[in-house]
Amino acid sequence: MKRSLNNLPALLSIAGLANVFLVWQGFNSPSSPMGDLPYAYQPWFDAFIGGGPWWGLDRPWVYPFPAFLPMVLAGLFAPQNLQIGWVVLRAIAMIAILVILVTARIENEEQRAARYRAAYLWLGFTLALGSVAISRIDSVSVLLAVLGALALVTGSQARAAIWFTVAGWIKIWPIALFLPLVAASKNWKRNLLAAAATSAAILLVGFLLGGNSSMFSFITGQTGRGIQFEAPLATPWVWLGVVGASDAGIYYNHSMMTFEVFGPLVADVAFWATLVQFGALAITGALILLAHRANANFGEIVAWGSLTGTLDLIVFNKVGSPQFISWLVIPIMIGVLYRVPNWRLPSMLILGITLLTQLVYPYLYGSLLELEDVPASALLLRNIGLIVALILANVMLTRLGAKRKEPVATV
Repeated sequence: MKRSLNNLPALLSIAGLANVFLVWQGFNSPSSPMGDLPYAYQPWFDAFIGGGPWWGLDRPWVYPFPAFLPMVLAGLFAPQNLQIGWVVLRAIAMIAILVILVTARIENEEQRAARYRAAYLWLGFTLALGSVAISRIDSVSVLLAVLGALALVTGSQARAAIWFTVAGWIKIWPIALFLPLVAASKNWKRNLLAAAATSAAILLVGFLLGGNSSMFSFITGQTGRGIQFEAPLATPWVWLGVVGASDAGIYYNHSMMTFEVFGPLVADVAFWATLVQFGALAITGALILLAHRANANFGEIVAWGSLTGTLDLIVFNKVGSPQFISWLVIPIMIGVLYRVPNWRLPSMLILGITLLTQLVYPYLYGSLLELEDVPASALLLRNIGLIVALILANVMLTRLGAKRKEPVATV
């Protein structure tokens, strides 16, 4: 008889090996996939420890000011090599959250099996994305979002709202997870109040620590940037460069420390991208509300709604960093935890997108910058996958709102 892996020692062993492999991979892959740690986070920490600013608090920064805390903790843990401190502390945090995920408030064997499926799925998707999944500030927001997802499925929407809000003060994307808690919940006022109170507390702490208007600089800090060449929106100009057009291609933006596209209408598309992104989120919110009014199953609404919203933030984003794909594991985990019907298709689609993302970065990245057709085709396939996933999620969310069900009587 095949031995089940649905036990804590097996999970912890696999999690430990997975994290060791990811660290090894990060040190031995091309294109420095963990480069943000030594080349961005370490200098920020060194400046701070030398009497400099708490980034985002009293100096403008691309991230909300709480995002600097994990960098400080990693730097204090290993002052001379923040990279080591980061990967060790992140691995410990992930393993601790995995323990909580598979042990907290389990009522039956079916629920226990779903928890273990979600745990292994998280590990699998992290491996599929590679070391970039563990070496960016996004990884901290994902850790916090997993706690929010667990709170959600165990019946505490307000606690989920708090976790998603804290995660949002690390990276803004968990707004897509919070959206169904407002648009599809009978307790939306309480959830909104929990999020507002959490944000107010974070801001109060910031002001008490000497913060100023720089605490809001992350909102507008990237409005003037161009389109990162990996983003789905960049596809036309990437391929104009591939076929040899002289007025389109890729260049390095020194101020943003990333590669962007240039060519006809790039500035116009970049200008409108953020508005389109928030317009897409508004449409998703409306579809979630329609599904709620149609008395659709709450778990299905949250799963499809959060997947749609997260894809909105990726597909219509002028930034296309590979670590953004790590966000998608949370909606997929939510669908598994709620045991949503027909959830294998989006799970496999997102897994394929994740594997292609790792193929593009770091392995094909160098040749992609040379605008070679094979790596550009891999990126194109990944971006088409994202668009297909977004269409699928919108269709399924729309169907939830189209099938009105009679509310279940309660006593």
